[in-house]
Amino acid sequence: MHWAHSVSYDLINWIPLDLTLSPTESFDKISCWSGSATILPGNKPVMLYTGIDFENRQVQNMAIPKDLYDPCLKEWVKPNHSLARRRREMENNRGKSERQDRDRVSVGLFDYAKDFYMIGNYSPEKENYVPQNELTLSTLRYDYGKYYASKSFFDPVKNRRILMAWVNESDSEADDIAKGWSGLQSFPRSFWLDQNQKQLVQWPIEEIEMLHENKVSFLDKKLEGGSLHEVVGITASQIDHSVIESFGGEGRTCITARVYPTLAIRKEARLFAFNNGTESVVFSDLSAWSGKKSLINIKETISCTYQ
Repeated sequence: MHWAHSVSYDLINWIPLDLTLSPTESFDKISCWSGSATILPGNKPVMLYTGIDFENRQVQNMAIPKDLYDPCLKEWVKPNHSLARRRREMENNRGKSERQDRDRVSVGLFDYAKDFYMIGNYSPEKENYVPQNELTLSTLRYDYGKYYASKSFFDPVKNRRILMAWVNESDSEADDIAKGWSGLQSFPRSFWLDQNQKQLVQWPIEEIEMLHENKVSFLDKKLEGGSLHEVVGITASQIDHSVIESFGGEGRTCITARVYPTLAIRKEARLFAFNNGTESVVFSDLSAWSGKKSLINIKETISCTYQ
């Protein structure tokens, strides 16, 4: 397993660079598994990842930029040892680096492929986090669908925290082999603490509007019980063809689903508002758009120099 590397100016269109990590050393000879990145004192980025070593053991490793002055951080190097041998240095740095999300702790459970989070208070002086509630399988989740191994980062330009996650498949392993790939990244979301201080609110980043075209809107539309209303005037077959990300309660509950239609595809796809209840409902405002295609891993010349 390798780490690919793409960069973006807008989190919509992505430009591929060379591979970041490949199995080259004794401590990751078999594979470079997943990991994370953080900032050490002195504004120095570092990546921590799980490697499978030459004895097929899981070991914790790190990589650092070859050139800190490269804005795209195109090249990374691995110190010639596993992270365990750097324990003293990491302990000396513990608590010194900036922590951007002191009110939240995330926990991903591999056996369930689900990400949970807890709201609480972090004390940098005591290096102690106190959650409001204990972690259980009923603990709050970022997303109640296909959403796992989430990562977030802080955007200082727009003063927001952005969340992305792995959206795994719902079809069979044979289907994955046939199509030659499996899993993809979710659309980036902004998230913040709700006014009640007890849960998070999430919403697609505002840049998604760059992909909107051919808007249609309905105001105060009444739907009788058991009725359908087709939304016409847009392309119902959207960008990725298999992912539906839903944001309910103004972003307080999110559900990501994978669907693999075989009939309602391309020009045969249609979009409906529906009421499966027995009573009539009125939606005050419904808007829909066709979605333009983003540029994913399209080679182009990029500037990785300071302006």
